[in-house]
Amino acid sequence: MRVGEPIWPDESLKQHYERHPRGKDEECWRELLGKTAPAVVSIIEYEDRSIKVFRGHWLAYDAQELNRQAGYGDFYPVNKYYVDRALIKLIVTSDLRYIRTCFHEHFQRPHKVGSFARPLTELATVYSEKLRDRAGFGHVKDLVTRLVDARLSPDKDLAKALRLILKEAELKSRKRNA
Repeated sequence: MRVGEPIWPDESLKQHYERHPRGKDEECWRELLGKTAPAVVSIIEYEDRSIKVFRGHWLAYDAQELNRQAGYGDFYPVNKYYVDRALIKLIVTSDLRYIRTCFHEHFQRPHKVGSFARPLTELATVYSEKLRDRAGFGHVKDLVTRLVDARLSPDKDLAKALRLILKEAELKSRKRNA
């Protein structure tokens, strides 16, 4: 762990490890880390991968996201979100002290084998468009995005297109929740 990086609270790490790499997303995490069944992703590998997202994200944003478990209208407090090249999403407290969770974004669909092999340009565009749509539906509010061009691609046109999509998402998140 480096100074200034968020950490996992012990119980939270265990809970989210059981939910994702050892739970419903077991196949997904095995594929992500290049393992085959019956190999298991360890809790240390899960923790290390979550820090890797923080260090190597191409998109960061602050927002309040809808808490789908609590019912319509309840939002999580403002958090910081980080997304890497494989669409692993890391959620951190707004003060950057603690990791809340880390998971592969499937957009509420089952994991598709081979999804990590898709080109970054495609994944980044899909994620940005989904974020824009969620903001338009009122599922994300007070969105502020930061695109890390150097980690994204040398393709300046891609960065420009993503900035437009993300700016639209920001505007929708404010308009919808004003």
